Amino acid sequence: MSRTLLWLLASVALTSLADGAPMALMSAPNILRVDAVENIFVECQDCNGDDIIVRISVMNHPSKKTLLAATSVTLNAENNFQQLGQITIPGADFIKDANVKQHVHLQAQFPDQLLEQIILVSFQSGYIFIQTDKTLYTPNSKVLYRMFGVTPAMEPVERNLADAFISIDIEVLYPFGKEVDGNAYVVFGVMENGQNKSIPSSLQKVQIKAGSGEATLTKEHILNTFPNIEELVGTSIFVAVSVLTDSGSEMVEAELRNIQIVSSPYTITFKRTPTYFKPGIPFDVGVEVLNPDKSPAKDVTVVMDPGKEQGITAANGMTRFTINTYAKDPHVTITARTNNSDFSRERQASVTMVAFPYTTKSNNYIHIGVDTAELKIGNDMNIDLNLKRKETHETDVTYLILSRGQLVRNGRYRIKDQVVISLMDPITKDMLPSFRIVAYYHTTSNEVVSDSVWVDVKDSCMGSLKLEPIRTRTSYEPRRTFGLRVTGDPGAMVGLVAVDKGVLNNKHRGGPSSPSLIVRSKAIFRIAQNA
Repeated sequence: MSRTLLWLLASVALTSLADGAPMALMSAPNILRVDAVENIFVECQDCNGDDIIVRISVMNHPSKKTLLAATSVTLNAENNFQQLGQITIPGADFIKDANVKQHVHLQAQFPDQLLEQIILVSFQSGYIFIQTDKTLYTPNSKVLYRMFGVTPAMEPVERNLADAFISIDIEVLYPFGKEVDGNAYVVFGVMENGQNKSIPSSLQKVQIKAGSGEATLTKEHILNTFPNIEELVGTSIFVAVSVLTDSGSEMVEAELRNIQIVSSPYTITFKRTPTYFKPGIPFDVGVEVLNPDKSPAKDVTVVMDPGKEQGITAANGMTRFTINTYAKDPHVTITARTNNSDFSRERQASVTMVAFPYTTKSNNYIHIGVDTAELKIGNDMNIDLNLKRKETHETDVTYLILSRGQLVRNGRYRIKDQVVISLMDPITKDMLPSFRIVAYYHTTSNEVVSDSVWVDVKDSCMGSLKLEPIRTRTSYEPRRTFGLRVTGDPGAMVGLVAVDKGVLNNKHRGGPSSPSLIVRSKAIFRIAQNA
């Protein structure tokens, strides 16, 4: 090992002037490493009684205007009024220069006093190991080695590195499959507000060998035309390619668009979430996560605050949370953030909203709860009606289900002193693609108390259709017939169209590789009722 680092302790203590009085203490390493988990020890000696909440924070030096990291611990009799708090200081807030000494303010805020110490920071947040396949080598021998990084706890390093370039693969083939040899002339550009602006420095000549080549757009190319790269967030990159064969007799052009420039791989929004909550009643929050191309992002972890609850998006990009509210909350601030371990915290998408309490004359409320963010036909849907009533007399609760602007189902339940009512309804095809549940009752003063919730149903066809060959073959000869089995709903009208495999793409113009769309045959028939 090259060297051993000795981590000393820097302690800060503040004690009362009276003998035997409780003493607050904070202990920490005398050097804090950035981008690494550090343990900070706090305790209260000679303490007893109520719990003590201590907030540990790291501020920038010397101004103490920026909060770099923070956490809170609770001291009580169970932990002997001693606790370790963990903090991670982000390295992005410091100058990456090992020759410059940089410090932070470490603080521990007790209920009646503040402990503080200035501590040096270090950028050595782990170790790099180099391993070779041999201990001794002879001249001209081959050396095999591997390098890997670990944290101070000798665990694998999990860190994301941002690429400073974009590479695209170019593939050039004739319609009959033969590979093309030649040269490609490639230029990148940015599309903003429908206008194409080329990046002149990105113009490059790429050799096409055996039908393939590669072009690269670097960060320096972009900065030459757009000095402030942050202004490009929300726009897209396009690439135009012209390929000339070695003989020079044939040329083809192609263009690739819609390479999105984003600050995060996701877009997160609140979906179907009201801006008002009913005091003291759970508040349902819907979150939708989309990819840059606006397609639903599946299996993405979302963290909700308050509560630090986690949810995973379904196939439609949706996940739902339930937040507990209090009767006297003036408002509730809700933050949802993606938590994909493949990306750094700065690349996570987040959204924040503020919900305000809904008020009624009688303080009677009803809340509809559905146990999932997405249902599909054939599922049983559990509906919970949470009631907050000042009255105890019997009354009717009516619920309606609406889909596509039509009432598709209704029901009624007689209540007396229940707090929660559970109902179950099957999901049928008349609820596609989504539906809304409305529930209401009235008070003795004829005030209507109501609530509604929107529910998504997984997309599916109301009918069924299946195509398959009667006999499976790898290929068919021209002018020969083949059998096709069509399976569907009895009485359904089915249209068949056979087309050439090539599909016309208006982004490809001219040249021998331009495909064509050829309709070969058409047929329309009806499936027999007794099929």
